[in-house]
Amino acid sequence: RVAEDVRDRGRGRGDEVAAYQHDVLIVAGDCGDTMNAIKQGMRELKTKFRRVFFTPGNHDLWIRPGLEDQEYPDSVCKLLAMLNVFDEIGVEMAPAEVAQGLYVVPLYSWYNAAFDEGDPVPGSLRYDKFCKWPMPDTDVWQYMLNLNRERVRQYKRHPEETVLTCSHFLPRHELPFPWGVAEMAKNVGCKELDLQVQRVEADMHVYGHTHMNGDGECGNQYVRDSSGALSATGAKNNYD
Repeated sequence: RVAEDVRDRGRGRGDEVAAYQHDVLIVAGDCGDTMNAIKQGMRELKTKFRRVFFTPGNHDLWIRPGLEDQEYPDSVCKLLAMLNVFDEIGVEMAPAEVAQGLYVVPLYSWYNAAFDEGDPVPGSLRYDKFCKWPMPDTDVWQYMLNLNRERVRQYKRHPEETVLTCSHFLPRHELPFPWGVAEMAKNVGCKELDLQVQRVEADMHVYGHTHMNGDGECGNQYVRDSSGALSATGAKNNYD
């Protein structure tokens, strides 16, 4: 989706492309469900922005039968291959200081069924059946948080500096996600991720996955890209 959208929007619009050459873009996952689509989309974005940061979503780690299952034994292997691909095209998945006193810190993430406060146990549905893991599905969130260990540290040298973190999955239950979808709450976020966001002392966190727009405050400020609004009260969301 990102590859097609970026390519179509960029055709014949050189003035708009030039307008972003000094900007930094954060992509909070779900660029595509094959490596080829991901590479195309991110390469297009890299031509338009000075720097592009990425953290993977669930779709990025799918392994489609008959398309990539011979190339990648599991989704961890695909993630490692993604790091190599992005090194080649200049897309960044590691923390960096993008301007004086301004840091971008991508965080790996996966959902934990305990995010469902009403029924904090694994459900009967498997949302990402195209993912293949070398560990039980219920342990993937811990694996992802372990990948963050080296990047979860203090970045600010002075109080006035700014840290932006990003993840695909939600770090807090107060953030909006579609209610009424079977077992969605079990497959949308991870509260333990928020502990890492806080340790980094993030001033703003960018997240994806929900297809709902939001910009508000829940202790720290969070933003989301796509439709629906986030109340700044931090109240539990009750979207219909």
